[in-house]
Amino acid sequence: MSSPHKLYCYVDETGQDTKGQLFIVVTVVVAEERYKLDAYLEEAEKTSGIGKKKWVRAKTALDSRNQYLESVGAGDFKHKLFYSQYAETGTGAYEQLTVLAIAQAISQYRTKHRLTDNYKVSVTIDGLKRAEETRVGKQLRELGIKSRKIRGARDASEPLIRLADRIAGLVRDAASDGRGYKALQRQLEKQGIIQKL
Repeated sequence: MSSPHKLYCYVDETGQDTKGQLFIVVTVVVAEERYKLDAYLEEAEKTSGIGKKKWVRAKTALDSRNQYLESVGAGDFKHKLFYSQYAETGTGAYEQLTVLAIAQAISQYRTKHRLTDNYKVSVTIDGLKRAEETRVGKQLRELGIKSRKIRGARDASEPLIRLADRIAGLVRDAASDGRGYKALQRQLEKQGIIQKL
């Protein structure tokens, strides 16, 4: 039997401050091209001027945000970015909704890229505490996800985590129709860059 296909999943969410009124989970799923995509995103951050800022901290840099998202739209991200948007969830379901969104994104990625069951995925979740890693891994396995490693990441520590953060911010701003982000979200969806689960 051949060795398993290696997948890498990067996750960020937004909306916990709304106390369950709006909760968005963004999942980036990639394979062996992850280092190439990291380099591409770092160059997009530099060129756009957004740097390593989180979406919320880059609010004043509207041109930088837009230029960065245009770079994402031009990059090799088709069928790799997924989001789930929940409303009126209450505050106790964040972990379960995050796990569900991850499982759905990995399943969708595998379908789009015609991957068999012979895979293992490493999952990196922004802000996940060490004590939660084992529990999240168990929940993913119960949903049929073949996880290799589950780990937390420091806020904005890696280009693909920063991408997940920025797409989460875009979807959140689009939900409140802030600054015309609804049109940009629709454009990225039409291109197949981001997909709602």
